[in-house]
Amino acid sequence: MVLPSTFVLYATIGMAGIPTLSLTLALVGVCAMVVQGGGRRAVVKRLGERRALLLGAASGALGFFIYGAAPTGPLFWLGIPVMALWGVAGAAIRR
Repeated sequence: MVLPSTFVLYATIGMAGIPTLSLTLALVGVCAMVVQGGGRRAVVKRLGERRALLLGAASGALGFFIYGAAPTGPLFWLGIPVMALWGVAGAAIRR
């Protein structure tokens, strides 16, 4: 839960304000619901636990890279769906 908490501080300084922040967090929620609600079980079943874990870990690392390298809000938003795939790793570990 550290990422959303620190993101609010970052976005307040670097983005356009509360409406943009709200839409960004809504996009994070929608992407997380899609992955965790329906996608991750199918991905683990199709790829297997090991590959799903690697996919999730790689997606998390790439998502953090995009977040850190993004100079603008719209480029930051490209990392949100990538970062949502990080949720696949948790499903592979618990299976």
